[in-house]
Amino acid sequence: MPEIIETVVSTALVENNLTEQKLIQLEKDYKGLALKPITNDEELEVAMVAKRDLRTTRTTAVKICKAGREDAI
Repeated sequence: MPEIIETVVSTALVENNLTEQKLIQLEKDYKGLALKPITNDEELEVAMVAKRDLRTTRTTAVKICKAGREDAI
């Protein structure tokens, strides 16, 4: 049974483009960002885009995994 649920969750993650390559790309794009005061609009835009991308990826993954666990119960 756990194997079936793992397969369902893995398939759903791939369907929503949450693959290992996507996570590696996010790391490449945003790993160099540092917590520092934002001094201009360009830095603000970069920070906002990073926050949005990471939040979207995280919440999508959490929703998919929760749905997979609910199916198991």
